[in-house]
Amino acid sequence: SDWNEVEFERTSTPDTYKRISLSHSASAAFRTGVSEKDVASIASAVLQDARLFTEDKNLVVAKSKIRREKKKLGKKIQEKENLDGLKIKSIFFDGRRDKTLFIGETKDKQHRRQKDEDHITLLSEPGSQYLGHLTPRSGHDEEITASLLFFLVRTKLIQKCRSFDKLCNYYR
Repeated sequence: SDWNEVEFERTSTPDTYKRISLSHSASAAFRTGVSEKDVASIASAVLQDARLFTEDKNLVVAKSKIRREKKKLGKKIQEKENLDGLKIKSIFFDGRRDKTLFIGETKDKQHRRQKDEDHITLLSEPGSQYLGHLTPRSGHDEEITASLLFFLVRTKLIQKCRSFDKLCNYYR
């Protein structure tokens, strides 16, 4: 294999270690929901197919490398889409009730069960910018209001209100 054709990311480690940025693999893992182990396996296979493996196998992709890249990417996305200080004129929300799978336990057995759960999506106007989504405990208006207020304060879209301490204790 010809190492001159491959661009490597500069790191503070000695030149004997060759590192490839796996940010695109981490991004694909985020988008598709594929496990870190599976992404690492596929990335290693691609490197092998591209004949970028050396005899000492320095370029084997481990799941921990994918995890670190996903963590870096997540931090970049959070910084980029920081909601603090966002100018919002109005908030719209839309919800639906879905059947959600969960693992229920009885004595010493686990069973897969379904429960109805509300999912609410929040958008800001103007511009229809996605703010986030909520899953309140129940579909009652008090629960929806509490979860909406909790979300808005947690994301610093509104300042702390007087009843927030009671709300936080209730919602935890």
